[in-house]
Amino acid sequence: MINKGDTVRFSENWLRSCGLITGPLPFAIGVVTAAVPMKSGPKICSVRWDDPGLPKRVLSSNLEVIHD
Repeated sequence: MINKGDTVRFSENWLRSCGLITGPLPFAIGVVTAAVPMKSGPKICSVRWDDPGLPKRVLSSNLEVIHD
């Protein structure tokens, strides 16, 4: 489960399903600044990425938490 304050990246499964193996998305790291639950299913997460050109809102199902 993804929560505010978690350090995240795009999930490998999502990247593969979209054919994204190059470019900035596979290497992006961000911090969740808000996680709003939807009525059912995943949360909508606001993410502060290390690359400011990336989308600021992402479904939690497309992210994975990075454990140090």
